[in-house]
Amino acid sequence: MLTTSWSLAAQGLSFAVMKDDAKGLTKQQLVGVAAYLSTELGVVVSHQPVNSNQQLISMMAAGKIDLAWVNGAISYSIRKTVPDANAVAQGYLDQYYQSTLIARRDTGLTPKKRFNGQTFNGRTIALGPEHDTSSNWLPRYWAKLFEIEISGDFAMEVLHAESKTQAVEWVQQGKSELAWTSHQFYSQAVRSGVIDPSIVRVLWTSPTYPNHHWLLHPAAKQFEQPLQTALFNLSQQPLLEDVEPSGFVAAEDDMLEQIDRYMATMEQLNNGQ
Repeated sequence: MLTTSWSLAAQGLSFAVMKDDAKGLTKQQLVGVAAYLSTELGVVVSHQPVNSNQQLISMMAAGKIDLAWVNGAISYSIRKTVPDANAVAQGYLDQYYQSTLIARRDTGLTPKKRFNGQTFNGRTIALGPEHDTSSNWLPRYWAKLFEIEISGDFAMEVLHAESKTQAVEWVQQGKSELAWTSHQFYSQAVRSGVIDPSIVRVLWTSPTYPNHHWLLHPAAKQFEQPLQTALFNLSQQPLLEDVEPSGFVAAEDDMLEQIDRYMATMEQLNNGQ
């Protein structure tokens, strides 16, 4: 258990979890995580609810949140304001995340290694929430490389879903012909029956990239090592077994660099550089 000064112990630590339906935590789980971390760190740890990912970004930038479970896109946005924020742990499977482009089979579209933008002329495509890495940010990156215009003057209607669940359901229901999602989420949707593979197929899956991780504000840096140990052991608790069943592992030194390269390149492509 970590020993801290009275003032810091009295102040305590706060953590938040991004708004992401693919990794939704119940109130009971969040209270359990707070209680577990309080015991392990020797300070009061509380969960800070957020109404949106933008609120999470703003609160961590202002130092009102010490620890956050975020994806690559949110992490990138936070660290543009708080460059010394550090990843202390990541999900094991989050080391190997992938974006997947899916389509209704009745479109006649078939899997390829590379697509020309004209292939999608006149089609409808669903993107996930604004700050979702796998279904919004990186798909824009891949689409630019494929010369697929998903916004602007190109004749392709973009539908903005509130969640990855909604995006894939729109394809299943016929509201959208295509959608971007994560490969992990698509596989889960097939297993749970949300997606019928006789109606929807995978057109393309991206190379792997790192994604979700625990991001620590530099003001709480003294907790980094004990917090990392606590998070590794948290994987063995029943609290998160249905959310992060693969467990948490150390965030490799180049993980944030990989995320930043993708995000910075995407911004340059969007700006026409």
